[in-house]
Amino acid sequence: MADKLFNEPPDVLVAAYDIRGNLHERPLRNFRFRVSVYGLLRRDDKILVNRHPLQSRYGLPGGGVELGESLHSALVREFREETGLEIRPVRLLDATEGFFTFRGEDAHGILLLYEVETIGKNTHPVGNRWDSVDIQFMPIDQLQDGRMVPIFARFLENLMAR
Repeated sequence: MADKLFNEPPDVLVAAYDIRGNLHERPLRNFRFRVSVYGLLRRDDKILVNRHPLQSRYGLPGGGVELGESLHSALVREFREETGLEIRPVRLLDATEGFFTFRGEDAHGILLLYEVETIGKNTHPVGNRWDSVDIQFMPIDQLQDGRMVPIFARFLENLMAR
């Protein structure tokens, strides 16, 4: 058993993607863990998707958990910020990980996907324009042709395989 809570990373390079999908090789010692939560909101045979203004492909509403914030609180906050909708997490659906880089920072991302439901009267999603645009309900089969960010496409593939 190790005497430390955190071990020093090996001196290796890691493949990490930026927000535009470009691959970079970055030293592992630069990475920090980042936990993120995302919500899958269904309406009939469609799911709610959005895009970051710098991306052409769709993702799912959500984002990073702040230090001291619970997973559910972070999901409710991120969903409200990105879509204007009030939601309630229903259940954890999936988890995955990936390496990414953004504005000079490197992250080993742990991504959690929750099924969510809306609460309250507002049911029309709107983007905040600075990190969430083009919000819409889309049929899953329209998203399986490369129109989704790969890490979110993996979530959908896992769900469809069940």
